[in-house]
Amino acid sequence: MRVQPVVATVLFGRLAAFVMLATLAMLASVGAACRSSSAPPATLAGEPRGRVIVGAAAAQIVGHMHGKDVAPQDTVVVEYGPGPALTLFVSRYARADAARSALDAMVRGMASGRSPFAPPVEAPGERGVYLTRGPGGAHSLWVGGRAVYWLLGADEARVQRGMRELR
Repeated sequence: MRVQPVVATVLFGRLAAFVMLATLAMLASVGAACRSSSAPPATLAGEPRGRVIVGAAAAQIVGHMHGKDVAPQDTVVVEYGPGPALTLFVSRYARADAARSALDAMVRGMASGRSPFAPPVEAPGERGVYLTRGPGGAHSLWVGGRAVYWLLGADEARVQRGMRELR
């Protein structure tokens, strides 16, 4: 009856390999939406990385916040710290000009006065990076390559520190 333990060991090994490959695929997906090829940083502005949501589920979160389907499927939402203290939204577009257009539309919308956000201002010393206040606290948004980054947190100094770490 030694056959059953051997079969169980082989099946467990295959399951472990599958779980490892699935985890690596998820981290690759997260990394594709972030600035580099690695996963989002383990810490951001001193806060540990928590929940990571990728793909359609992340795009759905962004769409829900906007009240319409606006984010590409290549979207990541990463929470940092308890509460969470910071939430990073990264949406990767097919082209850099599409990401720039999406950011410009958001900035124009906030500046119009028809949104719950204060008119955005360019961050001091950070060309193309915008700061605003609105639901959830302080917000920083910018384009990096083909991706739009949006960082949210209750503490403005922590949001700016996180933005500098990500750029």
